Amino acid sequence: MRPLPIFLFFMLALAGGAAPTPSLAQSFVTGTEDVPLMAGLTEDEEAAVVFDTPGGRIVEAAATGPMNVASVRDFYRRSLSSLGWTTVDGETYLRGDETLRVVVTADGSKGIRVAFQLAPAGNGASSGG
Repeated sequence: MRPLPIFLFFMLALAGGAAPTPSLAQSFVTGTEDVPLMAGLTEDEEAAVVFDTPGGRIVEAAATGPMNVASVRDFYRRSLSSLGWTTVDGETYLRGDETLRVVVTADGSKGIRVAFQLAPAGNGASSGG
């Protein structure tokens, strides 16, 4: 009879230790596995466009949320840097052969809008268009 309570104790302890994992589990922008979606942002799934080309992947996505522009820019500056992206300017990041633009703008009643554009480097993603 003793092994069962001990087993249950360890299972509950492990489950308790693993409980933070879902809150730490990061969701990512559609079409990526390396561009986090900031908590509080809601992705516009209809706006997502994902292509795999011989030159690399092309992803366009958008999200909105009730936060301020500065906090969202700061989140992406810090999190993308920790994921190996190098900041080119306030909106453009480079990693390997990919360029990522994260454009954050005020969006009236929705708070902010974040537009994500990922493309092979040199494919116009950093041109602002």
